[in-house]
Amino acid sequence: MVRTYEEIRHFRDESIAESGDQPERLSSLHDDVFIKTVEVALRRLSQKKGPPPTRFCWFVMGSAGRKEHALMTDQDHGFIYTNDNAKESFLRLGEEISAGLHSLGYPYCNGNVMSSNPQWCCSESQWSEAIEEWMNRASWETVRHLLIFLDGRSLYGDEMLLRRLKHFVYKRVQCEPRLLCRMEENGKIL
Repeated sequence: MVRTYEEIRHFRDESIAESGDQPERLSSLHDDVFIKTVEVALRRLSQKKGPPPTRFCWFVMGSAGRKEHALMTDQDHGFIYTNDNAKESFLRLGEEISAGLHSLGYPYCNGNVMSSNPQWCCSESQWSEAIEEWMNRASWETVRHLLIFLDGRSLYGDEMLLRRLKHFVYKRVQCEPRLLCRMEENGKIL
């Protein structure tokens, strides 16, 4: 069991030379590093504040969500949890995870798409409301957020939370050709 961020860095540094020229292995290595970081962050916070107050899903987006890791990648991640009143607890955990990943050499996301940002750290019902707003507005920025979210892939916790939200989006997009066109236009720009 890995206990510190330093041990994770050592594991990653030792393993990266073996994985660097094989995209699948490199992606798996980064996933392992992210998971170990979440586990260390959970232990550190649980010792101070107790365990998380509800079920949750920590997920990655962007290149990590698509399994397109480079040798080093920035951070793109979020939280979904089941209790509307648990935001403060998960923001603290998100800050610990973000800082832990940063200490390992993963740069903070320039767009602040991280679980330490309240916009990307929400309860399931709060996510539903945000996604609904993104789809209704369908501006360049909100469609961009939607596309980033759809790249999401669960790495730790209850993956069903992410699946349900993505299913909600897919059903809605099928019924709204205008939204699908906006997503395609936005995807070409990115």
